Amino acid sequence: MPVIAQWECARCRAVFAADAGHSVCPQCGGPLLVFYDNPALRQTAALRRKSMELPRSMPVGGIISPQ
Repeated sequence: MPVIAQWECARCRAVFAADAGHSVCPQCGGPLLVFYDNPALRQTAALRRKSMELPRSMPVGGIISPQ
């Protein structure tokens, strides 16, 4: 689950806390842009990549030629 760092108004650039419960700026009515906590996203992505890793195939021996 992505972690929200803060919200910022696209119009007046006012900054709001991550737990702000609105999607428009209460000061000017502009839309709020979301900024995510990047370290948390990197950790989440690393965990997903690790869990989705496919098993590696075992090395196959060389071809045995008849003598």
